[in-house]
Amino acid sequence: MDDKKIMNENVPYVVHEATLSRLERGNRRMLIALAICVVVMLLNNIAWFVHEEHIANPDRHTKQESVTDNEDESGYDDGYGDEYSDEDYRDGRRESGKER
Repeated sequence: MDDKKIMNENVPYVVHEATLSRLERGNRRMLIALAICVVVMLLNNIAWFVHEEHIANPDRHTKQESVTDNEDESGYDDGYGDEYSDEDYRDGRRESGKER
């Protein structure tokens, strides 16, 4: 016991303060790293819940388009682009589709 007391008394004050300040800096770095890990974990969990919500309720997050049968509004030409049409309207060739 006396040996430890003698060793502690022989340590200069400057060395003791330097060691304490080094430990304080290490503790501060560890707390900052811990805070960053907690924030990243929370953001990861939020992202996971959002992802699962999109998978669980796909109808709520998709956009539905209605299709009408009215020819005036649709502007669809039945012959254009049909592979069995008699005429290709893009360049005017006859029977450009597949063989019947």
